[in-house]
Amino acid sequence: MNAIAPLRHAVKSTFSAVSRWRVPIVEPTIIAELPHDPTAFTQGLAFHGNDLYESTGGEANSSLRRLNSEDGRIHQKLPIDNDFAEGIAIVDQRLFQLSWKSGVAREFSIPDLRLVASHRYTGEGWGLATRGRDLVSSDGSSRLRFWTPQFRSLGSIRMRSNCVPIRWLNDLECVGNRVFANVVDCPFVIEASLDDGQVARLIDCRCLMKLASPHDSRQILNGIAYRQESRTFYLTGKLWRSMFVVSMPL
Repeated sequence: MNAIAPLRHAVKSTFSAVSRWRVPIVEPTIIAELPHDPTAFTQGLAFHGNDLYESTGGEANSSLRRLNSEDGRIHQKLPIDNDFAEGIAIVDQRLFQLSWKSGVAREFSIPDLRLVASHRYTGEGWGLATRGRDLVSSDGSSRLRFWTPQFRSLGSIRMRSNCVPIRWLNDLECVGNRVFANVVDCPFVIEASLDDGQVARLIDCRCLMKLASPHDSRQILNGIAYRQESRTFYLTGKLWRSMFVVSMPL
């Protein structure tokens, strides 16, 4: 049995339970398919104006990138040495990038990607998103944590569908008072309230996975960013050759 098999079984069991609560399921409408670096182990996406930023992980090849949101080209790439990079979020002219296990959040100025500060936090870092002028992070559990940009704790909530906890939360994106979250090795994006953590809908992304044609257990759906100007989402996966621009009813 490979290492990811128990997790796949657990995720499948969780969403089987969620489906029994009749959570609405919708499919995204694909607007465009863009090229994506197939060596990018995508951990997070975030928009600032027309620029799309991407964080990639790995012990030896973590990076922070600025992409052309129209054609997917890499405009700038900053290696992240001696750490495993994770999710990113932007507040004003600052980009924040989590690390998986080192407890370090890096703060960069944009668009030049100059490191300006580092912050400490406890626990693992997975996904990161912006809520107003604050930050929301995931750590692989069912909990979302709230932070100031200085990483002072503002509390947390648990994500659930009625009584079923939704674990393995990965990359995040906030739109208004809703959070959209990838779940490790799951073809659905969940949409939930940031007030109480209750799941409102499941976004069925199997149509994207069919086009991406992953052939490796590492090539899971991950990476979500909302572009306010066009009201579209950008979705991709780890080591995928494509990034998708989609619309979803909001």
